Amino acid sequence: MPAEPLPDLTAALAEAAALGAERAWTAPSAQTIAEARRLLALLVGQPRAPQLQVEPDGTILLEWDVPERGWLQLAVHGRGEITHGAVIDGDEYTQAEAFDRTLPPWAAELLRRLMPPGH
Repeated sequence: MPAEPLPDLTAALAEAAALGAERAWTAPSAQTIAEARRLLALLVGQPRAPQLQVEPDGTILLEWDVPERGWLQLAVHGRGEITHGAVIDGDEYTQAEAFDRTLPPWAAELLRRLMPPGH
């Protein structure tokens, strides 16, 4: 199964800016945007593309929903970490990991569990 194209961060930022102007949201910092770009680059080749959104506090959130398995959220905040939460096959996971140049080990493991090879 070919990988889906990753979502466009520029479009999500533009949508958030429009909504934020009406609701006094906090725009993502330059560091948060850089982390989101780095994370998206690391996800090239995943079998399913995440939904991408900008939260009211400036967090950038990537989310996968696989109805038969569960869901996973990875979030960047501009602080050099990824926070994640998931429910996969009925098990709940929450954690924060340092994020620099590679996908943190537990985030990578959760992606593998949600979308095992051949899924």
